[in-house]
Order: sequence, then structure tokens, then C-alpha cells
Amino acid sequence: MPIRLRLFVAAITALMLTTGWSLYREVSIGESMSAAGKAYIDTLDGKQRRSGHWKYDDERRVGWHFVPKDKRKGVEIKQMTPEQREARTSCCVPRSPKRATTR
Repeated sequence: MPIRLRLFVAAITALMLTTGWSLYREVSIGESMSAAGKAYIDTLDGKQRRSGHWKYDDERRVGWHFVPKDKRKGVEIKQMTPEQREARTSCCVPRSPKRATTR
């Protein structure tokens, strides 16, 4: 096999491997963040859950702004327990799957 063909095959193989690894890593981080979000929601009591969690098709879900609105304040940090604050922080920080499970 000519050297140019070998180099071409090696380059394509390396490209496929790095692309595959990148896609695998992105899916794993997304799954880790999703699990952290679910863990946070599970720490909320009934009243807190109603004030900050809506169904996907609810119009209020997309009506947000950096400045709190009267109708959508959500759960305030000062109202959270230490466990809830930790869970909130965990779902806001992207982590690799290995780090997320060893924390």
C-alpha cells in the first residue's frame, strides 16, 4: 500500500475516533446534567415544586427574564434548605460523568 494511502487512512481513522469520542462525551455530560436536574426537583416540597417547575408545553416556561417577574419568581435561594442549595448548584455546573459520580 502506498505511503500516501496509508497516511490518508490513518488520518480518516483518527478523525472518526475523535469525532465518536466527542459525541459520546457530550451525551454523557447531558445525561449527567439531566440526572442532577431531576435530583434537584426531587428535593423540592409541593409548594416549591409548583412555583418553579412547569410542564414542557406550559406558556410560563418560556416567559423568563434575568430580572424576576411577579408571576414567575421560582424558588428563592433564601427559601431553600442546604440540601436544596447543593442540588441546585450541582445541576448548574456541567461536569464530566466521572467527576459527577465521584463528587
